[in-house]
Amino acid sequence: MKAALRRYLPLAAVVAAALAVRLLYFVGICDFPLFYAATGDTVEYARRAQTILAGELLGRGVYFHSSPAYPYFIAAVKAVTRGGFADFRVVAFLQLLASVATAALVFLLGKRLAGTAAGVVAGLVYALSPAAVFYDGELLMDFLLPAVLAGVALLASTTRWSPGRAAAAGALIAVGALARPNYLLLLLPAALVIWFLAEGTSRLARGKYVAALVAAAALVVAPCAVRNYVVGRDVVLISSNGGVNLFIGNNPQANGTFKAPGPWPAHLEASSTAYAEEKLGRPLKPSEVSAFFTREAATYVVTQPGDYLTKVGRRLRLVAGAYEIPNHMDFNFFRPRSGVLKILPFTWGIIFPWALAGAVLAASRRKFRPTLALAVVYLGSLATLFFVTGRYRFPAFPLLAVFAAVGVVGLVEAARSRTKWKIAVGAAVVIAGYVAAYWPPPANVKISEAYSHHHLGGAYASLGDDRAAAKAYEKAVAVAPEDAFSWNNLGLAYIRLNNVPAAERALDQALKLTPDNPDTLNSYGTLLLYQDRYAEAERFIGGALARDPDNVPALVNYGIVLLARRDGDGALRTLERAAALNPGYANAYFNMALVYEVRGDLAAAAAAYRRGLEFAPGNAEARRRLAAITGRGP
Repeated sequence: MKAALRRYLPLAAVVAAALAVRLLYFVGICDFPLFYAATGDTVEYARRAQTILAGELLGRGVYFHSSPAYPYFIAAVKAVTRGGFADFRVVAFLQLLASVATAALVFLLGKRLAGTAAGVVAGLVYALSPAAVFYDGELLMDFLLPAVLAGVALLASTTRWSPGRAAAAGALIAVGALARPNYLLLLLPAALVIWFLAEGTSRLARGKYVAALVAAAALVVAPCAVRNYVVGRDVVLISSNGGVNLFIGNNPQANGTFKAPGPWPAHLEASSTAYAEEKLGRPLKPSEVSAFFTREAATYVVTQPGDYLTKVGRRLRLVAGAYEIPNHMDFNFFRPRSGVLKILPFTWGIIFPWALAGAVLAASRRKFRPTLALAVVYLGSLATLFFVTGRYRFPAFPLLAVFAAVGVVGLVEAARSRTKWKIAVGAAVVIAGYVAAYWPPPANVKISEAYSHHHLGGAYASLGDDRAAAKAYEKAVAVAPEDAFSWNNLGLAYIRLNNVPAAERALDQALKLTPDNPDTLNSYGTLLLYQDRYAEAERFIGGALARDPDNVPALVNYGIVLLARRDGDGALRTLERAAALNPGYANAYFNMALVYEVRGDLAAAAAAYRRGLEFAPGNAEARRRLAAITGRGP
């Protein structure tokens, strides 16, 4: 019994701490709309999940967003729980439970590299990290990424390789790539570790291990690549945003974090495609768009090497910095609103200096090299190739937790043995690390609270609470009066609240700030439709479609204009095109139903209402009209 306790109690303590903290966090934050409502990138993943549940398993077009697998996870959860699409609490809860396993992996990695004490310290650092809890609960597939990196490091922390172990590492890397394609870069350090650190094997055997590594990764990724070709008729391995992300990080306007160049609107896929097609003067496949931006990024690096190296230095500074740069949700906005996050101690800024010291003290020891190589390649790729945000750098946190534990344990042992050079080196590195971590970040990478108030407004809007949405957008524009997107969404919320004068003021401001933005033009057209000013509405909606012919909300609005002009055939064709571009856009089906009602085809109208309700089951007006035309309601 004593032996069993000694063996399993440390791991049990880490798991218990991780589980308790995540359960307390969930209980305290589960009613905050930003936690469980689809906003930002999650909206796109939720739409894909809707189409999957509606029977369109492969979806349409080549994947652009980074995580082709996440919509299937959402769809599976919703299929089992039969939950509505507005409420993602179950998804977030399962992610938090799954992340407990990451803390266990961190413990096992620390124990293997530096003993049980280091394993416990490393596991508790991850378990009690506020950023770990926050990112693990975000509605993105990022919750898997720290576990993947820790798992690969655990597999690589050996000198006795086999084809099975190499294949497991390759498959795990590929699973990470299905959440974030840049994980494929980890195949390089994994292959080098096998080639140079595998003991007692011939070159032929090592070659077989490397082949098993790459083959397993290829097998995991292959279904996604085949799907992209079958559905999109284009050769794209996972997603087509790699070139765009390279360009965002490597262009004269880059600031080290996510900043789309020039006056690009919010829809990155459409705007980047339009930009590339305009430059080349012809329609482009997704792979051609990605290749165009890759060439643009490479041209910048070659022609402006000094500016590029300056930006690399800036990104290294952001990698080390304590500030969590938002990219989806804002950790800095959530933390004061969660009692658990406020008290958890192990932030990136606290851990990074100790991890730096641990890496320096352990660099000469062979068994630490695979883990160190993975951390350097992963964080180095952000600094040299892409850009830095809090959630992009966070997957390396498990490895930092292990090196931080090594640093703490190493310095304690050095103090006990009075090894002065280790004490001096370790202390110097820790001090330098804290200076780097808490040096004030550049002003242009700090995000205003308006960013989170805007997302909060979107969360309330997705839940149907337009009054709360309007209040959130009002706070956003009060903090950032130049935020055209918040003015635009505030105007739409006022329309839904039947406050036409306020909607007109908000949308006038949005138009002043972005007069050529198709979304803003379409929103103003929505206001004019609401006032039955169809001729004026057609001018604004037509302007939106001239700038973005595939803008689905504008196509739906144009269908309404055509219906008002008694052009039922044109309205139906336009609405069918909108549904083809975005099969999960419920309003396209609801307005098709109106066209069929006008024509007297009540069976087709009922079918269209039912189709729309698959994607927006909470639409009370659609349910009322469906009941009316089927004889089950007034």
